[in-house]
Amino acid sequence: MRALIQSSRAADGHRVDAEAFFTALVVEATYDALVVDLDPATGVFLIRVLTTAGNDRSARHALDGARTYEEALAATPELVLPIYAVRAALWMGPDRGWVTFYDAD
Repeated sequence: MRALIQSSRAADGHRVDAEAFFTALVVEATYDALVVDLDPATGVFLIRVLTTAGNDRSARHALDGARTYEEALAATPELVLPIYAVRAALWMGPDRGWVTFYDAD
């Protein structure tokens, strides 16, 4: 486990400490639990927003009558994101995963 932590890097390329590593694992496990029961036919989709503080936020949204991942992606420009959002992604199922639809960079 120690070797895995030591080989891990943050998005900016710097090494992460054990606390950051385990926090990231918990966040990803939480997202895994959220996406497992999503069905686009229900019209509810999961949006993940990364903030200026580096925090992840997620919310389930009904996207303008969308019933497929592609329809949901097409509806994302209508979402009002928080002013502190730097990136946002839509869960598009296990085949595509998270698809970024907003990037402040």
